[in-house]
Amino acid sequence: MAPLCNRLAGNQFRFGGRAYSLPSNTEDPLYLHGDGWLADWQIEDQSPSAATLSFGHDGAFRYGARQEVRLEGKTLVAKHALLGLTKSLTLEYANRSVRVNALAPGYVETQKTRDWWNSAPDPDKARAETLALHPSGRIAQPSEIAKAALFMISDEPPFMNGSCLVVDGGLSILQHA
Repeated sequence: MAPLCNRLAGNQFRFGGRAYSLPSNTEDPLYLHGDGWLADWQIEDQSPSAATLSFGHDGAFRYGARQEVRLEGKTLVAKHALLGLTKSLTLEYANRSVRVNALAPGYVETQKTRDWWNSAPDPDKARAETLALHPSGRIAQPSEIAKAALFMISDEPPFMNGSCLVVDGGLSILQHA
């Protein structure tokens, strides 16, 4: 699989009437992928909330990828920025025995979540729809997220570094199926 440093053709794309430019990554420190990782992502299709990107490579190893990317406003950008920051800080501080990881919780039953349900025209329906998004039919309790956070900062996973621990009850699996 090619690393995530593949880029859009010309390192630019348009979305929502705005032009975006991405930095070019022209070095693969491990060079395990031949030159296929240099393949430019092409935009196949885009809408106000999503874009379909693809690339192909016909070198020594033949492979390609096609990915739908949902662009749902500031939240998505912020989440990806935090993941990038996690990886960047990992590279910067790993040689000093500092571990940097991210925690990605799904829905959690907090007062904010209950307020959100109660602001809907039909609060019971809003709650049921949220629960139905999860394979288990429920959302996390705050203590379940806290236990995951405690695990991450404990000495139990000493080699866990630059990772994102997804604690969403399987929600992301269904959303990407």
